Amino acid sequence: MNVTKNDLCSDGAKLDFEAMRKTALYAVGALLNQAERHIVALHELHCISYGLEAVWLAEVTAKLAIAAETCDTLQGAQDRHEIEIVNKPEVK
Repeated sequence: MNVTKNDLCSDGAKLDFEAMRKTALYAVGALLNQAERHIVALHELHCISYGLEAVWLAEVTAKLAIAAETCDTLQGAQDRHEIEIVNKPEVK
């Protein structure tokens, strides 16, 4: 089932820009929902432990920062002629 234009061959990979953009946008929404649940639990005193809930919230917001920055970059990159992939593990 090919739902994107991603393609992985023996010596290369093609990434579907629109699929990456939509994935980042979905991640932002999902992480916002998770953060909201933790904030509500803290606010309404429905949590087992404030400390534990705060740790979970911090983990979610760290992931949210990555997803949001990626989403913003992909949005801004739509009108760029060149896109560079960085932070990719070196192939040996």
